[in-house]
Amino acid sequence: MHVKAASPRGGAVQLQVPKGEMASRSKAANPCPMEETSHVRIPTSSKPQVGMKFNSYLEVERFIREHEEANYVKFKKLDCRTVECSRKRAPKRYLSDKLQYATVTLSCIHQGQFKSKSTKLQPKLETQRMGCQAKFRFSATPSGMQLYLADFITQHNHPHDEASYRGLPQKRKVNDQEREESFKLLQKRKRGSAQTEENLHAMEETLSDHIPNSSKPQVGMKFSSYDEVERFIQEHEEANYVKFRKLDCRTVESNRKRMPKRYLSDELRYATVTFSCIHHGQYASQSRVRHRQKSRRIGCQAKFRFAATPSGKQLYLADFVTQHNHPHDEASFRSLPQKRKLNDQEREEAFKILQKKGRRATLKHLQEATGKAVTTRDVHNLAAASRQNSLCYTNIKAILDYLSQVEEQTSVIEVVTNADERVVGIYYQDREMIRVYASFPHYLVVDATCKNNSLQMPLYVILVEDSNCEYEIVALFFLIASNEESFRAMMRRFKENNPIWPCLQVIMADKDNSTKILVDEFPCASLQMCLSQVLRKFKQDTSKKQLGLQKEEEAFCEKLMRKLAASKSEAVYMEIYKQLLNTELQTVIKYYNTTWHNNRQEWVEGLKSRSVTLKKEDPEKLKAVSEKLVAVFKNSPTSKKVMTNLKREVESLREERDKTAAALLAENAPITNPDNTTVSKFQQYLTPCALKYVLRQLKLSWKVKVKADIDNKSMTITSSKDNMIVCVDSCPCRLWQSLCLPCSHIFAVRRTKGLPFFAKAVIGSRWSLEYYRSCSRLSAQNTDTAQSIDALQRQRLRLLSRHEKYIRVSKITKQLATVMSEAPAEQFASQLEAVQKVLTCFQNGSSVNIMEEVGQHAIDTEVITESFPYQEDVRMESLQETHTQDEQTTA
Repeated sequence: MHVKAASPRGGAVQLQVPKGEMASRSKAANPCPMEETSHVRIPTSSKPQVGMKFNSYLEVERFIREHEEANYVKFKKLDCRTVECSRKRAPKRYLSDKLQYATVTLSCIHQGQFKSKSTKLQPKLETQRMGCQAKFRFSATPSGMQLYLADFITQHNHPHDEASYRGLPQKRKVNDQEREESFKLLQKRKRGSAQTEENLHAMEETLSDHIPNSSKPQVGMKFSSYDEVERFIQEHEEANYVKFRKLDCRTVESNRKRMPKRYLSDELRYATVTFSCIHHGQYASQSRVRHRQKSRRIGCQAKFRFAATPSGKQLYLADFVTQHNHPHDEASFRSLPQKRKLNDQEREEAFKILQKKGRRATLKHLQEATGKAVTTRDVHNLAAASRQNSLCYTNIKAILDYLSQVEEQTSVIEVVTNADERVVGIYYQDREMIRVYASFPHYLVVDATCKNNSLQMPLYVILVEDSNCEYEIVALFFLIASNEESFRAMMRRFKENNPIWPCLQVIMADKDNSTKILVDEFPCASLQMCLSQVLRKFKQDTSKKQLGLQKEEEAFCEKLMRKLAASKSEAVYMEIYKQLLNTELQTVIKYYNTTWHNNRQEWVEGLKSRSVTLKKEDPEKLKAVSEKLVAVFKNSPTSKKVMTNLKREVESLREERDKTAAALLAENAPITNPDNTTVSKFQQYLTPCALKYVLRQLKLSWKVKVKADIDNKSMTITSSKDNMIVCVDSCPCRLWQSLCLPCSHIFAVRRTKGLPFFAKAVIGSRWSLEYYRSCSRLSAQNTDTAQSIDALQRQRLRLLSRHEKYIRVSKITKQLATVMSEAPAEQFASQLEAVQKVLTCFQNGSSVNIMEEVGQHAIDTEVITESFPYQEDVRMESLQETHTQDEQTTA
């Protein structure tokens, strides 16, 4: 009997079956395990041939493994029919148990095509399936004693080199014994064992142990730290006149979050890092108006990819391409901007030569002294920077001279320098600012305002929030350059002038480079970001053309971002985060992971570690303060004028806060016969803002479930997260720990114990009306609150807000415009000129005396060049004296 086996070329192979096979197949009840004799030799090499026979499935696996190692490919089991299943279909057929399968097909891991069945807003999943047709099909011989190769295809449609083959997950997988050894060694490493270095080599890949001393790249080169990698890249750049940049990376910290059990040394900095040529990629201009922009991206494929070894103690060169598609000679290499850049010392020398000898001498000196290919454009930029620095120094000197004349000796006016004794800006904090921050040091807002102004120096404002949730400025500073070094110097100066800064709990700041400095300088405080600013920045970033989103996708992402920010717990956040990962918007996912996901504890509502504010962030309040400060720089051409308007605005904000405090204290004046109700007690003791919070917690306490009684002062309750042990005067929850105000858990325990809800021991002193009254400026001016309110009502002008002042002035100007429009033509010109003079005087900060001449209709204005004094009482006295003199003159 002969059986034909199909060949991939269309031929057939004849297989000789022994005569006894028919007898063995006919005996279904007693199958005879008779060995088959064949003319086909059992293979000893991995070269496939149709008709090759194998005595067991283990030999088939050994054959496939040898073929994979010889050709750098990987196969997987595609289809099969087991021996047991075949016996059920054909009970009379004999099949040996060693075969395991009656038919089995092994295909390449890149076989087939992946078709996503997801919706539009779900991702295009990465897959290995790319339609490769390579396969091996084995079938049992008619005797059932062996497996033979019935068909095969060895041609692949993808590259199969050694590097990609060794990088497959199946090849990187370690067995159970190696895993156990690695776990033991990692535990020894944590205890500081010195034997880990010798034993971890057993689980590492076959890599070169030689740490390179030259820039010639070789796959498998090892580096003990990231500094050695940078040194290797620099040597390669200098030797080949090329320049590389960091293209992609994954830090050690990020990798630890993904794989907590894997050990990685801190000296590596990155688990994987890729350097590409600066000419890598293609630039596609998305502008419709501007002309084609020049770009260095010309599609160069040169790169170096480094990865951490399995031991986690070294980085090795996993892959590299050194062929460039552009010329790389020494002249073009030396003319790159990165090679022409000057350090701080060289810049200082250049500034001095520019002031003394000019640009040509500076260009010649820099080329000779530094050896860099400095161009005339570089010298032109240095001259512009020198003018900018000299202008900033002039403004700082003018501000310092002006404030030294008008400020008290207790105010802090300092020129701040960095570690190199270079001037970075000017710091200002008067006595009242220091007192206010000492009264409310728990919550701080750092806001960068007016980065582009007439002084060419960005203004930073530091604010606090009082017991009634009102903002007040506690420090101001100008910076010559808005960089990390200058900002760090200012924060250190703030700490020196305010020794109570360790009481700080929460800092509210923007999403910029200053956040890292705030965390370093104030380690006791937690950094948070304003929700409105987070959403505004996210909307601005997603609207950029680089992400390539449509309007519907932008709206969808913004809605999803609002849900993420409002998450109450980590579980809710991760559920919404999965919705973002299930979208097709890969650019948004990458942007979100790098910008927002890793620091979600700073802006997600339910993940913030502390909450020292009773209200949610009110962006309108902060925006109102910023708008007032921005208006200061309008029509302020000089530094003196800027500081004059800035001090006025600070005084105006204080007046508004004093007006609010006066109204609050008048409404909550002490009552002779107060009620004994719980609400009345809280109302007499707390500020209105704290009272709303406490009453809301008292209402929520009815929903708290009390489980068991522990002792006279504590009980076990069930919260949304876990069971907690709550005392009658303390609670482990985040709200009470941060705010020091009774929460719903404390109220529930006190109700169960039969204790009164009101207890001063549970309430922080900073939320009381007494503390608020003692810290306000009203009590500082007068001992009696009633006298303070009366004084403030007499000085009504001082308590007017900016909007109220505008309304009053607008009524007068409307009447003035009506009267002037009805005046005769010969009088209109003189009246208009007089009004313009008055406006100019007010803009310059000068006072104006208007005297009416008897018998004439013309108005003569006399301009007095003295500026308005800052003290309102003095201004009122001067105005009264002027009014008295006018009455005497008229009489």
